[in-house]
Amino acid sequence: MNENAEKAKAMVEQGKAVAMVLEDVSAWGPAGIVVEDGMFLACESSVEEKVVAQKNMSAILAGGEGLFNLSLKGNGIAAFESYVPREDIIEFELKNDALKIDGNMAFAWSGSLEFSVERYSKSLIGSIVNKEGLLNVYRGSGKVWMAPTVPGTEMGKADAPKNPAENKGLLGTLANLAK
Repeated sequence: MNENAEKAKAMVEQGKAVAMVLEDVSAWGPAGIVVEDGMFLACESSVEEKVVAQKNMSAILAGGEGLFNLSLKGNGIAAFESYVPREDIIEFELKNDALKIDGNMAFAWSGSLEFSVERYSKSLIGSIVNKEGLLNVYRGSGKVWMAPTVPGTEMGKADAPKNPAENKGLLGTLANLAK
């Protein structure tokens, strides 16, 4: 592993972004893109920026995304910080469907999606078995960006696989399905 890769891994472990991602905001449709707090860097003047409040009480209290997020709409390019380069971001396209993600691994989603937080299981025992017991849920039609690594998680550690498809278990399966 080269020195730059070592530095990047150390930055991820410390909760710092290691890449800048450029994205055409219009590609997210008329409802635009909503980004996790702290990920936005800049945008062209043709892009409308608006702070939006979470609409769902479960998302506010337990979602890990905060009370407010930044929404971007219009035509133009926006720059975001990322824990991984653009080619490693896992992109999901939902069509009247739901995506359930453990923790705050999703860092951008279409403004057209409904965001909520749900328990893993309807039973208390099921939630206890799964430790945290909560899932971030995105419903409707639109896109969700998920990082294959998040600081403070097992996947954010230096010895985690670089390619998300090499991860064993659910993350590897999701990475392979998203291709």
